[in-house]
Amino acid sequence: MHQVWLGLASGLFAFAGTMVDNFVAYVAQLSVTAKEKIGACATGQLLGMTTLAVVSIGVGGLLHDFPLRLAGLLAIAPWVLGWRAWRHRDDPPQETHARGPLLTFFITVALGADNVAVWIPHFRSLSSGLVAVTLLEFLLCDVIFLQLAAWVSHHPRTQRMIARGATYGVPLIYGLLGLLVLVECHTLG
Repeated sequence: MHQVWLGLASGLFAFAGTMVDNFVAYVAQLSVTAKEKIGACATGQLLGMTTLAVVSIGVGGLLHDFPLRLAGLLAIAPWVLGWRAWRHRDDPPQETHARGPLLTFFITVALGADNVAVWIPHFRSLSSGLVAVTLLEFLLCDVIFLQLAAWVSHHPRTQRMIARGATYGVPLIYGLLGLLVLVECHTLG
């Protein structure tokens, strides 16, 4: 039972940490999307996130014959993304004007490099039963993500606060995600 709780906790951290950039982009998209299209955009985002999770599970399965410790070397990906986010922290934010489920899907998948880089070793380190539980956890987290983004997208004060926090928070989160990958894959010990 301890493994299940540990798997759920690390899954929550892996999901939340990799969805920061998706959240900011999705909130920006919703802020320029008509309210009647928000449901369709949510469907596109949910399908994009599910695609990223399924690809991560599949690639993690292909890596099953490789030692788990080697999968931990994928920790370099979130560290590189964190360094990139740090280097570009003062760049002006890019505006997202895409509307509709298909464009939302493609934006979610395009922003998914960090998700896949963290989720592959995460899913690779889990038993098949925990993979199924974690996938359900990710789906539940994404539903919460969608509701929160819809709420935030119409509150400018909250948008400004997220943008300020993302400047320093995103590089820190990527660094911690890299450490999580190393720990989950037993690369350090």
